[in-house]
Amino acid sequence: MRQGSRSVSERRSRWRVAPLLFCVIYATFCFSPVIHSTDSVWVLPTAVSIVRDGDFYLPEFRELIRHKKRYGIQRVTKKRRPVNLFPYGTSLLILPIVATVEWVPQTLPYLLWNTAEALPEGKEPDLLDVRLRAERALGALCTTGALLFLFFIGCEFLSVSSSALLVLAFAFGTPAWSTASRGLWQHGPVMLLFSSALFLFLKGTVFRGLAGLPLAFGYLVRPTTLLVWGWGGLLVSALRGAKSRWWRISWGSLLIYLLCSLLVALLFLSLNESIYHAPLNKKYYQPGRLAYHPDFWQALCASLLSPNRGLLFQSPFLFLSFCSIPLALSSSVARDERILLLFCWGSIVSHLVATSLFPNWWHGHCFGSRYMTDILPFFFVLLCSVFSRMRSKLLLGVMMLTVLIALPIHYRGAHARSVFGWNTTPVNVDHAPERVWSLRDWQVLR
Repeated sequence: MRQGSRSVSERRSRWRVAPLLFCVIYATFCFSPVIHSTDSVWVLPTAVSIVRDGDFYLPEFRELIRHKKRYGIQRVTKKRRPVNLFPYGTSLLILPIVATVEWVPQTLPYLLWNTAEALPEGKEPDLLDVRLRAERALGALCTTGALLFLFFIGCEFLSVSSSALLVLAFAFGTPAWSTASRGLWQHGPVMLLFSSALFLFLKGTVFRGLAGLPLAFGYLVRPTTLLVWGWGGLLVSALRGAKSRWWRISWGSLLIYLLCSLLVALLFLSLNESIYHAPLNKKYYQPGRLAYHPDFWQALCASLLSPNRGLLFQSPFLFLSFCSIPLALSSSVARDERILLLFCWGSIVSHLVATSLFPNWWHGHCFGSRYMTDILPFFFVLLCSVFSRMRSKLLLGVMMLTVLIALPIHYRGAHARSVFGWNTTPVNVDHAPERVWSLRDWQVLR
């Protein structure tokens, strides 16, 4: 990380570039036509129900439940009330935007871009009239927010212009564009939470403990984030400054981290008791959903290298992050930066292992490497460290070439609805997961 205080002009430059980045990325995401709403179909209705009725139940969406053939719905309480099967964390995360639009409907087209065209004429704007477009805009907003945090993180390592260029590479050369921003998947919100936590880690001792809030809240969005929360506790304990001995623990930051996590845990348990009358959503939060299976090693390799689900195959510039491994082990690199790099690698590896234990390890019906989208912020930090210390023309040339390879791949995922037909034809990928390795049947070319 760059040492010393930043000049006033550099700080001003950041705040001039950040709004421009937001507008470019958010507009591109919102005006990319593909919308993907499967597992996320009840996220927005749940948020609307919280604002309108003060609960998480969905009986008012009876027709939509019937139209979706009850997909993603579970019945709870003695009255068998319908509620979202999937975690409610994303609904809570978007609640401020949904509440604003519900209370002041005229703000809808200004907060959620590219929804105005679908609004019925002569009627007050209603979020549910443009449910799919609103879902895409909210997913794009979460992903854009994550990328803005990454921009400010990048400025701790690189110049403002270099950080902006790297953010644009991540925005349009990774599943941030083709997956996270296409709807209210869990992945965009998780990216936002991870990015905000990394930002807090870099802001000094006072703020590090507060990273417990986004990392603990991640469990309400996607349970696999619990692994990163554990690594975060170790990171907060270890980050003390270059002159500290390695065995000394930062007790103050760790205590704040645990207290913030406890607050989220109390919220989680109280909401579960009010919704399910139980400490957990037993149908989703089952430890048994992660288990070793005969295809584990194939799953692990497929998430990284397969043509149709491999993160490194479809975003090859992320291969350069492996150059950070020598930095993480080098005594010439500042202690805190080495600890941060090890934290990023620990988070990436543990997430990869956990998602490879899923029974549907081929990522289900989607485009590209959906499961690996969550951990893009950690790859960003690794690349920031690499480019802050290695400035060879060869490295920059490889970066530019591989980004140019990635851009059209993720453009197709965000613009061509036909690519999603790959999931079901010529045979459903759920029945033939080995198709993820087929380059002749490449999803990008559908």
